[in-house]
Amino acid sequence: MLGALAAAEQVFIEWRGEVAGVITRRDLQKPPLRMWLFGAITVLDANLTWAVAELYPDDSWQSQITPGRLEKAVALRAERQRRGSDFTLLDCLQVKDKAEILVSDAASLAALGLQSRREADRFTRDIEKLRNHLAHAQELEAEHLATATLLASSIHTILRAEGVQHIVATQRQTTGKNSTATSAP
Repeated sequence: MLGALAAAEQVFIEWRGEVAGVITRRDLQKPPLRMWLFGAITVLDANLTWAVAELYPDDSWQSQITPGRLEKAVALRAERQRRGSDFTLLDCLQVKDKAEILVSDAASLAALGLQSRREADRFTRDIEKLRNHLAHAQELEAEHLATATLLASSIHTILRAEGVQHIVATQRQTTGKNSTATSAP
């Protein structure tokens, strides 16, 4: 449905051989879809966090991101701690940072349904833009619709954490680490 709205202003919904309703692009601005999209992004973020924690215990992932990104995470954690919240450093990374840590090889990219690191980078930037628009109640634009369509098409994989579970299992096999993984979120 989301993909159809990228090409047309409205989509007719058929049920039992008859037109039962219509969905317009304007409907995408309404709370139910916006909450659904935000929830999908939250689950994706939780899955990425779980996978990084499984593969890089005790914050050993720090060497996998740029010093500038690490500095931002450290600053965010310090601010959260100053306000009385206790978060791990991993919790202070952005979706893009977590994905960058995980997509170190072709098998990991494939597990997430991505062709290249460039595609992974673009997709995670688009996810963050969509999340920010949703969080700040800004109107969703055509570029956000494309990202939402990709999210919707892989929602079953995201909900089951299939991609990140595959990455963890594959990396454990290649490094010879024991399979003492905790359950995916």
